[in-house]
Amino acid sequence: MTSPSAEERWLSYTTTIVRIDHPRLGSFVVEPAPAGHANGEYPAPGQGPIHIMTAHNPGRALSVDENNRRQQELLARLSRRLDLEVWNALGGDGQWQHTEDSVAIVGLDDGAALELARQFEQDAIFSWVESQ
Repeated sequence: MTSPSAEERWLSYTTTIVRIDHPRLGSFVVEPAPAGHANGEYPAPGQGPIHIMTAHNPGRALSVDENNRRQQELLARLSRRLDLEVWNALGGDGQWQHTEDSVAIVGLDDGAALELARQFEQDAIFSWVESQ
């Protein structure tokens, strides 16, 4: 299996769909939309951004076992932070043919989220903010 080019990866990020399993609201899907357009309610009102990230495939394809190990390491690291709320998520293409286990994190500022993504060698993460 060959890894996609940087251009192909960036294009795929713009069309990624994320299913989030919220402990109180149940499962819901976040889809790309133009800036400032939203349907539905923001699930963490007044709590700042929600960062969505994975530890899978850090710019290159890894084995299922390695992706699972890295994701468990990310979850373990996040579980030690009592100031965070972490929800299971699944990111994928529009047809759900390629998916990656992910997490939605409430309580990180952008700098901390980017540092965590850097530690897991991620090319990109999503930051979802409440509409004003």
